[in-house]
Amino acid sequence: MSDELWFRFHPSKFMAGIRGLNANEVKVYICVLCRIYERGEAVKNDAETWRHTARCGCPLSRKRWPDWCAR
Repeated sequence: MSDELWFRFHPSKFMAGIRGLNANEVKVYICVLCRIYERGEAVKNDAETWRHTARCGCPLSRKRWPDWCAR
């Protein structure tokens, strides 16, 4: 058996979760979901999370992060 992490994916729940997001916000959403499963805990609004989302090519401004997380 592989040591690779995986998670169950529900397309209808995912589509509901991204409703109203623009393409860049969807990229961040996917990166954050992967980070949550990779770490096994919620992500924080900290430098590590920002470095991780920047690797996804996210132009989301740091000022908008709290608003985006509240969605």
